[in-house]
Amino acid sequence: MNTFRRILLAGLLLRATVNIIRPEMAEEDNTNLVQKAKKTFVEMQKDIEEEWSANALGFNKHDFLFKREKTLPFDVVRILTVPSPYRSESMLHLARVGLIATTEAFSEFPLTMQTLMVKYSWYERFENRRVIIRQGQTAINFYFIISGSMVVSVSRQDKSSGEPFEESVAILRPGQSFGELSLIYGGKRSATIVCNTKVEVLVMSRADFIRVFMNSSDATKAEHMVFLRQHPMIPDTVTEALTGADSNVFLFTYFRRDMTICQDSNTSEWIYLIKAGQCKIVKDVRLCPTKLKPVRRRPRKLTQRDDQGGKSISSMMKSSVAQSGDQDDESKEKYFVILKLLEANSIFGLETIAFESLGGTTSVALVSDGAECIAISKKFFCKHCPTVFMNWIRRQVQPFPDEKSLETKLAIYRDWRIYREQAIEECLVASDQIQARQTSMRIS
Repeated sequence: MNTFRRILLAGLLLRATVNIIRPEMAEEDNTNLVQKAKKTFVEMQKDIEEEWSANALGFNKHDFLFKREKTLPFDVVRILTVPSPYRSESMLHLARVGLIATTEAFSEFPLTMQTLMVKYSWYERFENRRVIIRQGQTAINFYFIISGSMVVSVSRQDKSSGEPFEESVAILRPGQSFGELSLIYGGKRSATIVCNTKVEVLVMSRADFIRVFMNSSDATKAEHMVFLRQHPMIPDTVTEALTGADSNVFLFTYFRRDMTICQDSNTSEWIYLIKAGQCKIVKDVRLCPTKLKPVRRRPRKLTQRDDQGGKSISSMMKSSVAQSGDQDDESKEKYFVILKLLEANSIFGLETIAFESLGGTTSVALVSDGAECIAISKKFFCKHCPTVFMNWIRRQVQPFPDEKSLETKLAIYRDWRIYREQAIEECLVASDQIQARQTSMRIS
């Protein structure tokens, strides 16, 4: 990329030099030609670079790179097809390194979980259009995608005709997983997943999934009990009752980054305590219409951040504002607002219990940023929580903002962003006009 830019810059510099030496080839008038003839090569190079930046003469090299999808090496495939008891430590290490090299998302799991996943999972390959799981089936296995893509569809019923139809809701890509929520909570499959291409996956049985992600050994349970006894929002009566409880009321698991732990806090049956990692409370908000017209931004200079193939947070927010302004009906656009970040020792789910008698609180979702969580059944908690302690919880817990106030604040923030863009653009236009006027006065 840098070599190409230098060659192109040298060519433009040579053309400018030729235009000075041969006036008949120049498009400028005699006055501009005299001004150029007085400049040094360094000044000419600077002018060319400024013109280059102003006209957005450049490109992002990452847009032209061939993104070839990696597949699992044959040695790793052979290891993952060997029965679990016969896999040695060296084989497990080689398989773990191969999975990380093929799918970087595999490294997001804790190191101990990576080793256990390599030890207990097996390799499978599916052809295009192969149905992996069907909606309504009993959950049996957990799947981690190594390569390929899959389509997630949900069976729905047409409101007018009453006929069933399949609606595609998402596409799963390498590094993503599916099937874990049904294994954790013991429910049926909530969607049908079909291969969109040839797919490589790691598969793990329900028993091994519980062993890896929901470690239920006596030592682990004792560690969880110590954590619960030290937590100020969990009364001793609940902690004592949890001793010896089964997974229907008390469980521990690891949730990967960007995994939705709870979609609706009002209907969820669990209270979540973040033991390690971080989660975020998210609310979907429908944006109110705006009368402001987003600004069409002028071409800008290619920054180092863009040259690396990424986008800054501010640029993404600006693009989202511009896209929302182009919609015919903005009220149909849905935005997701992060209400709060939950660090270790935080608790989620008590809001519904505390304000149930007052009409409840706003429904929100809980999304993981990579967290180890302890889940306790709400019914079990309410059954063993003393009334005095419950009253104390109501004084400590704050309700979530209502949807109306969130919509209003988001609309104000959106309009402020658009207004700021307009003000900046007006200042830039005025600055360009002043600079052009000063340049014309110097020439004359």
